[in-house]
Amino acid sequence: MKTCQCGKKSITGLKRGVALCQYHYNAQVWGKEWADQVEAIKKAKSK
Repeated sequence: MKTCQCGKKSITGLKRGVALCQYHYNAQVWGKEWADQVEAIKKAKSK
């Protein structure tokens, strides 16, 4: 299993040799602000 540079599990289906967690994928595609919002929503839902 691949891991992201932050140590989290990589999401599947990315290009060969690319290992990004959901947060870093969102940050790369949509921007850091959006990725931070998604993480905040995920944390709020898990409580």
